[in-house]
Amino acid sequence: MGTISAFWNVALETLMEIVWVKIPRYLLEKGIFTDLDGWLPLPHYMWMCPALLGGVSLFIFYDWIVSYFYLMHPNISHDLHLDIIVHNSILCR
Repeated sequence: MGTISAFWNVALETLMEIVWVKIPRYLLEKGIFTDLDGWLPLPHYMWMCPALLGGVSLFIFYDWIVSYFYLMHPNISHDLHLDIIVHNSILCR
């Protein structure tokens, strides 16, 4: 179990290094992001990155999430599920 934890730790540290250090540095060097006085300051990466990665991961894993929901709640029909989503959404409040 300690070996799995060690590999997980290395994987997470490597991923965090890539996402929060190497990618912003690369984007800053290529001119996509600018310093604080430019048209797209680098601090905007702090909200853009989680939003984009969250959207991509939801696009990839949405079918698994919905399948798991129906597996755990077999008595709920698909139409009722959509009604629950629509009526509990921010747009309907």
